[in-house]
Amino acid sequence: TETATTAYLKTLAKEPAGPLRNQVMLKLATRYRIDDRLDEARGLLESLEPQQAGEFGLLAMLRSAEIAVQQGNSHDAILTCRQLLENELSSEVRRATLRTMGQAYEQQKNYAAAVYCFSGSDVPDAVAAKSQADLQPGSGIPVASPPGQSGANRVSGGQP
Repeated sequence: TETATTAYLKTLAKEPAGPLRNQVMLKLATRYRIDDRLDEARGLLESLEPQQAGEFGLLAMLRSAEIAVQQGNSHDAILTCRQLLENELSSEVRRATLRTMGQAYEQQKNYAAAVYCFSGSDVPDAVAAKSQADLQPGSGIPVASPPGQSGANRVSGGQP
């Protein structure tokens, strides 16, 4: 709401640099994202102190990846999610990171990689490397086999 945004802005104007200010900036960036003010949200996240460690810093990275997906910047979103997954994450943050990365892979039409993400699994490099050019012409179906299927059961050209 506008009231929450105004309150966060007033707090930012008064608060000196530090952890509380960074938390308010993260909350305000979340408000901006909800209000579809994506450039403002991304600007706030980029201005956070980069040395911010721990869960807070990881949440800021996750919000940045979510904004990248909303802006259609799937490449940046995937890079950010991969960086996040290199850290020790709580199960909640890991699930949210994989969900965001899955959405980014969907934007790239790499549905095999998206399936891995949505199932909570790490995406193998070979599957992650697939691009829209690796899709079978006109089918929109990835050439790679979905998880759990052998090459013999591979989907081809949309035919059974």
